[in-house]
Amino acid sequence: NLYHAHYKFSNVEGLGCLEHKPDERDYVYENPLGLFFDKPEPKSEVCFNGNNWIFDQKNLNICVFASNVSASSYQEGKRFSVKFTVQMAKKLGYITGNGWSFLRAALDISVKYGRLPYEMMPDEVNSTWETYSRYQITQEMLDEAAKWKAPSYHKVSNAADAVSLLDQGYVLVTALKWFSDMNKPYPADFYLNFSGNYIGGHAIDVPG
Repeated sequence: NLYHAHYKFSNVEGLGCLEHKPDERDYVYENPLGLFFDKPEPKSEVCFNGNNWIFDQKNLNICVFASNVSASSYQEGKRFSVKFTVQMAKKLGYITGNGWSFLRAALDISVKYGRLPYEMMPDEVNSTWETYSRYQITQEMLDEAAKWKAPSYHKVSNAADAVSLLDQGYVLVTALKWFSDMNKPYPADFYLNFSGNYIGGHAIDVPG
């Protein structure tokens, strides 16, 4: 199963987020880091679930898809293609502009259509958005991806659940608001400094 914490973006002008019907799995956080502000009781002081596949989206705004595919690759112990998920999302109308989407889009695709092994569609992020997102999926790819369908996914609604899932070896997928000052060279805790202009959001994996 894939577990995720879903943060619903504000409808910022120009952001291009698609409207999506409410879902019982949604959970809106007033503070994107509020998930971790209560005091759960973890099994250990430190827990980190690694990932062998680091994805650099470069100038493509596909963090929603990259974070989900990266997490599911770790869960299955098999590398999957981000490009496949992006092309499926483009075809299904889950994307507006250059990659803008909602966090649940990649999860929906992984359940309904599956995940394609990386070797069948490697990621070439040096290409343009038009080239990267152009639908080039064959029936053979769809058949193979269907073998790797995720059975389900679930929301994470509090820190105790998040810590419990991390203790069990799951990688969580979440998102946070992004401000213009985050683009400056800050130390590692830059994401705690909510300053500058609100320019959108960024999806990330939480491995520990």
